[in-house]
Amino acid sequence: MFSSPRIGRCAITTALYVAVASSLATSAVAQERFVLRYKFAKNETVRWQVVQEAKVSTTMAANMQTAQTESRSVKIWKVKEIKDNGDVVFVHSVDKVLMRQKLTGRAEVVYDSESTDPPPAGFEQAASNVGIPLTEVTMNPTGAVVDRNDLKEQYRPGGDSPMTIPLSEEPIKVGDRWHQAQTITVKLKSGLEKAIKCRQQFTLKSVKDRIAVIQMETVVLEPVHDPAIEAQLVQQATKGTIRFDIAAGRVIEQQMDISERVVGAFGPASSFQFEMKFHEQLVNEKGDAIARVSNSTTGEPPKKK
Repeated sequence: MFSSPRIGRCAITTALYVAVASSLATSAVAQERFVLRYKFAKNETVRWQVVQEAKVSTTMAANMQTAQTESRSVKIWKVKEIKDNGDVVFVHSVDKVLMRQKLTGRAEVVYDSESTDPPPAGFEQAASNVGIPLTEVTMNPTGAVVDRNDLKEQYRPGGDSPMTIPLSEEPIKVGDRWHQAQTITVKLKSGLEKAIKCRQQFTLKSVKDRIAVIQMETVVLEPVHDPAIEAQLVQQATKGTIRFDIAAGRVIEQQMDISERVVGAFGPASSFQFEMKFHEQLVNEKGDAIARVSNSTTGEPPKKK
């Protein structure tokens, strides 16, 4: 049986219409400029589940040593105040920590904050930071820290870590980039320290249903020819993807994956392999993932799908 030519022409016309409409919609999103800003409400409590895994393998003269670590925790921000200029004041704390460490030739060591057992040796500092206010932060809508006050003395050998990702100060469209200067401090063989100039580079890759997908990576801005320095840099670099809810004004997910190998980091016959996976996801009080935040905090009605 042959199909009707009329039906065939209608099907082709419909397909072309859909294709053109889809192309126009994609083009419109590509040209639209988006304003990315953090938005919170007074007395709001925001939680993220954080999972980080790292594996370091060192080979020297055919002898390999491996160190593996894993941590699972919940990061909490309790919002105290929203200032007239949009700055948010919140208290940062950490809850429910589970940490594992495994070294070659040794038994695995585990610390669970929900266990009544005392923390193993080496985990005392981490245990003392669980479940208490750690830092009060004032942050502007683009993520820059205006003021930071430690409520508990902190040991930060690498300096203050960023509270969140910085956002572009200007409206941006898909494909646009913005940067933040960064300095990574490394140790030289002489025992002295050296600051390596880098930058965090962010690219708006796409926007769908008001969720912005942002690519982030560390770019080293000066030549590095010493494998020992390279081995330190790869451990502090970042590369991954962030999902930011434009309407709700917050990060809902981060995924970082790094796998780098450096030859000669500890001598001609040595190699250094670093693997890291980092995942952070917005969760509710029960710990369930929040795929999309309610628009109630922004005063906007939820969008129909």
